[in-house]
Amino acid sequence: MTQTTPLLQGLHVVDLASWIAGPAATTVLSDFGADVIKVEPPGIGDTYRYFSRLSLSPQVPGFNYSWQMDNRNKRSIALNLKSAASLRQHGPGSGWSTTSWRSLIPG
Repeated sequence: MTQTTPLLQGLHVVDLASWIAGPAATTVLSDFGADVIKVEPPGIGDTYRYFSRLSLSPQVPGFNYSWQMDNRNKRSIALNLKSAASLRQHGPGSGWSTTSWRSLIPG
């Protein structure tokens, strides 16, 4: 069997998205080899982490199925997006990422 280079190897993505569609899209990028860093608010984390408490989410005791499904193959960082210093150092435009992905309303 020949080992091949992942299609998106070398692509660096800052994932600022939340709630299903955005995280699912960046998961597909990571499945194809992109290096994805999930940005979460300090202290509380992404609100999607709490989705497993809703009755419509698959109930697996001790396992947050929805979170794991949409955030596999990613690294996470707690980053205060309201801090200009944090954004300059780690956020989009810092030079680390090739692109960023968000599901936020601009402004």
